[in-house]
Amino acid sequence: MVPADSPTEWQTLADISSYCDSLAQSLTMEDEDTAEDGRIEENVDLTGMNSPSKSPARLTEKVVHLETIVKQLNEKLMKEKEDKVQLETEVRQLRQNNQRLHQESQTTVCHLLKVTELLCRTAPKPS
Repeated sequence: MVPADSPTEWQTLADISSYCDSLAQSLTMEDEDTAEDGRIEENVDLTGMNSPSKSPARLTEKVVHLETIVKQLNEKLMKEKEDKVQLETEVRQLRQNNQRLHQESQTTVCHLLKVTELLCRTAPKPS
């Protein structure tokens, strides 16, 4: 069985962490842009011009995008878990076959030694 802290799992976690960090950075930059847009819109509203706010739509799009990413990551994780179970099963079967073949090999060696010993005893000795 593969340990829970295998290098592959750690790499996957590191990749997810790195992605989340870059995503958070991106969201922070976009939030700053949205705040500036809001200040500009306030100025426009003060002059009597109404413009629809873009930030709820942008945030909704971001949330939908993040939910999609999380769903994809969960699907990928489930697939990797299924693959892991299949590989563990295959490894267990290969170990059993290896053990069986090793035992058969040892048994065959013992039989060959006995046959050789019998042949050496019963063979006529040259004079």
